Amino acid sequence: MSLFGNVSTEGMEQTEDRLGGGFQPLESGIYPAKIKIAYLTEASSGAKAVNFEFELEDGKTHRETIYVTSGTAKGGKPYFERDGKKYPLPGYEQVNNICILTTETPLFEQDYEMKTLKLWDSESQSEIPREVPVFVNLLGEELYLAIQQIRENKTKKNESTGEWEPINEERVINEIKSSFHHSTKQTVAEAMGGRDAAFFDAWLERNDGKTWDKYKEVAASGSSRSSSRASTSAGGGGKSSMFGKK
Repeated sequence: MSLFGNVSTEGMEQTEDRLGGGFQPLESGIYPAKIKIAYLTEASSGAKAVNFEFELEDGKTHRETIYVTSGTAKGGKPYFERDGKKYPLPGYEQVNNICILTTETPLFEQDYEMKTLKLWDSESQSEIPREVPVFVNLLGEELYLAIQQIRENKTKKNESTGEWEPINEERVINEIKSSFHHSTKQTVAEAMGGRDAAFFDAWLERNDGKTWDKYKEVAASGSSRSSSRASTSAGGGGKSSMFGKK
């Protein structure tokens, strides 16, 4: 039985590689990484997310939650539509690429097992045992991750509107921006197009060691402006391989 029900990717456009313009965030760079855990959760909105924990070469850990479908109100889809075409959500594309680079199997075809993990619970403000679907074939797989350091506004829930809005406090986070095969350094798009690896070096040239600064002052509402600095982590057999021998 599929974890994603009848979620379909039929007719979705193929995308190209894009260059994006206590805890200590990683510097922007490309890191060798091993998948320690990958499991599925669902938000109260109905949006599904894949939660990763990666072990980096120096023993550090990078954790990231990546949403792969929209919420129930928007159809629970892994894509958005524009001009009559379907385009993958950035999160779905990112996770699907990780799956293909490591196992050559798309996200929605990944095998899973129900396992009990100790996960953070916002209500009790503690880690509690919880049974979740774990993508077992991803565990222990290796790849390269392009991880960007980003400075941005913290957000706070507006009690009158229910919306999360930016405030004049900053945080520094890490986000995965691209992924590459562990031996060829190709992206999925390069491998599918029969092209040599080029995006790896291009991404490094533009982003290595650079912080994307997305922080913007917002108009104060009933109080003086303030700004403080804080850091947080975003923290099958028989088939020929599109990447050649691993």
